[in-house]
Amino acid sequence: MKNVLVVGGGGREHAIIMKLAESKHVGKLYCAPGNGGISKFAECFNVGATDIDGIVELAKKLKPDMVVVAPDDPLVLGMVDRLQAEGFMTFGPKANAAIIEGSKVFSKELMKKYGIPTAFYEVFTESDKAIAYLPNLEDYGNADKGRASKAAAVALKAKTYAYWATWDATKWNDVIKQVDLLENTYGRDLAPTFDEVFTSDQSKFWGKEYLFGIAGDGGANGGGSEFPGVVLENKAWGVYNGWGQNKPSEDIYEEMAKDGAGNDRLKRSILCYGDTFELNGVERRFFSTSDIQAGFMINKYMDPFKHANMTDTYVNANGDWPTCRIMFPLMRYAEMLLF
Repeated sequence: MKNVLVVGGGGREHAIIMKLAESKHVGKLYCAPGNGGISKFAECFNVGATDIDGIVELAKKLKPDMVVVAPDDPLVLGMVDRLQAEGFMTFGPKANAAIIEGSKVFSKELMKKYGIPTAFYEVFTESDKAIAYLPNLEDYGNADKGRASKAAAVALKAKTYAYWATWDATKWNDVIKQVDLLENTYGRDLAPTFDEVFTSDQSKFWGKEYLFGIAGDGGANGGGSEFPGVVLENKAWGVYNGWGQNKPSEDIYEEMAKDGAGNDRLKRSILCYGDTFELNGVERRFFSTSDIQAGFMINKYMDPFKHANMTDTYVNANGDWPTCRIMFPLMRYAEMLLF
């Protein structure tokens, strides 16, 4: 039997280790760094997945018959190259192959060179040139509004300056300039209500607060972000395959409650015990039977789940891919005002 060391500590590595544990050909399983779930199947070591020197030293100590490098970052950094140079049988692409995942510019240029079908792209090294090149959001048809626009690029520039300002305070002036552009040149503004931001009405997906996001459709078409289903109560009281993860904490609830008990932001953001809501056309009072108990659930993305026969149109019928009809925001104008 072969002893195997797996590098990584996420869901991908957990799945790999679970399958390896089923094999009659595998003896001892090791993982670095691993996690609590992985520790049920493998001995875990506190060595970072991108610590190439540390992984090599661990391999020399454990002397595994094979090393499996799963995460993208250590592959791109050349961990497989190094381990093989040290004489270890290693599963995973070398750095010169892993770069196709590590660099989107490289992968796009490769596809262009060899005529491999791919979406249209341009590469810019200066943000102002990208902003000049991109269309305004309003210039797109509804089917294409999920693409990057001038306003989205300006918002990203504002966030970049905000990060820069954490060590150079003069850059806050540049943040203000970009936010002013969003409001006065590109017509971005706050939505009148939270309901409009987190709605299952597709006609409201591209309101004034929208900057960039993932538009989901639901029903047979699926598409969009899985996050609404991930935060839905585990098994959703027998109605749907909610995953019951990423629950709000009490301190977040208390912070929002400072604006007044039952304020719109709080009600639209968090469900707490006893709050009424609709699920599949039926009004309910919130309670949780989840194994991850917090007393709260994220409420922002519940609008698609309120409809009767929700999986016909608004929610993906495949609960293992719990997308739904909602605009999942990646950047909103409200976020810009926080700067």
